[in-house]
Amino acid sequence: MSKRLWRLAEEQAERGAWAQAAMAYAEIAEKALRVKDSAVARQAAGLAADAFRRDDRPAAAAKLLVLARSVGADSLSDRVQLASVLMDAGELAAALDIAGQARSDALLSGDAAAEVLARDTLAGLLLAAGRVEEARAEVQAIGLLQLPGGEVARRFRSAQLLRLDGRCSEAAEEWKKLAEELEIYPQAAGAAAACRMERAETLALQVALGADAGLLDLALAEEERASKAWMQAGRRAGLYRSEAWKLRLRKQRGEMVLPAAIEQALRYATERKMPLLSAELQVCLAVVTESPTPAHHAILALGEAPLARGRARVVAAELGESLPDAVFEELAADAAWTARAMLCSADPLLQREGRARAQLLS
Repeated sequence: MSKRLWRLAEEQAERGAWAQAAMAYAEIAEKALRVKDSAVARQAAGLAADAFRRDDRPAAAAKLLVLARSVGADSLSDRVQLASVLMDAGELAAALDIAGQARSDALLSGDAAAEVLARDTLAGLLLAAGRVEEARAEVQAIGLLQLPGGEVARRFRSAQLLRLDGRCSEAAEEWKKLAEELEIYPQAAGAAAACRMERAETLALQVALGADAGLLDLALAEEERASKAWMQAGRRAGLYRSEAWKLRLRKQRGEMVLPAAIEQALRYATERKMPLLSAELQVCLAVVTESPTPAHHAILALGEAPLARGRARVVAAELGESLPDAVFEELAADAAWTARAMLCSADPLLQREGRARAQLLS
């Protein structure tokens, strides 16, 4: 197999040129298959899948992972990556099934690092699926392993759980600390960006619950940092999300904003077949355009993601649509957004309870 093509692919991956790296690795895999070199085909296919995933092409990534699994051992890392790819494609049920198998295999292997990887992936999927207590158990199990490398995963997921529990200030502070620690390492740019975005979203949520509007300035600053980190990591989906949230935050701050950047991002997400990203962008578009229609489109796309679906319903209600009773079941595990839902209810008693809860949570 051409050493020159390997070097080229590696160089492209190192500088974050994921589309080019993916194509180069895929070419190596195809050539290896033709000469029946299974070991090289499997390795190259796995690297191509990872690059395609980073280039926001979940369908192509899944295809290469299937190829990798067909010519070699069905490794735990392949299954974890396939679960992540399926999540990007909006196939949460399938992703959960594969991630659960990966977690079981990691436990049988006795490899603590593999267990952290599998449990963290499963925890993220469980949170997306609204199965919060199951996710909490996975995070607690990661903590019990006491691996230095697992602490980042545990702290990130723990901050997500803090926010769901209504402990927004604690969650925001933890994401700030974690981002600052990760930003020292260039290879952790994507993880640092995710922390910055989570903090920005949490600050905006606090303002929606009645906290000082000055927190929106901090949230915008966090999104600026996130955008730079996503660019450093070469992750366009993250960058599009961050740019959409900047417009959403500016609108929340009372500014006049135009939706063109969000509409461009939506076209990207649609082309790449990333329904969860599309739904998030639709909610941002609803806020910016002051129209519940895009939020309604998001609700229809979030059949397997009850927490995100409930939040989209709340945004639609804040923009004039009626608030269905189903929202409180969907948001039962999310204390802060439950309070926010109560605040926009037509029922005065629920509004009063929402104000009382918001005072405790914001």
